[in-house]
Amino acid sequence: ATEAVLREGEPWLREVLDIIYGNFEYLKQRFLRECPSVKVTELEGTYLVWLDFSQICSNQEEVIELIQNKCKIAMDLGGWFGSEGGNTFARMNIATSRENVKEACDRIINALNSSK
Repeated sequence: ATEAVLREGEPWLREVLDIIYGNFEYLKQRFLRECPSVKVTELEGTYLVWLDFSQICSNQEEVIELIQNKCKIAMDLGGWFGSEGGNTFARMNIATSRENVKEACDRIINALNSSK
């Protein structure tokens, strides 16, 4: 299997990377356009994107209330990684379908807009 991937896996890898980068661009543009108070960090060689909710939430409990309780989305919380400054961040996996990324964006943006 390793040999086959090394010989023939490049088209698959390129397709996956295109999907991930496309999802990142979609996510970034959606929040920039519709909810600029949520900052999307740049990709750093992975398929995990940090969302910065510091302009909306003041602590991890508020992020949990928004993401898990209101939006019903499972994300890693910044505070889990040991940095107190990360308590208002959540990490989103974008190695998925565009439909899933769109649904997550819809839920977050709708929840934030309905609380205004």
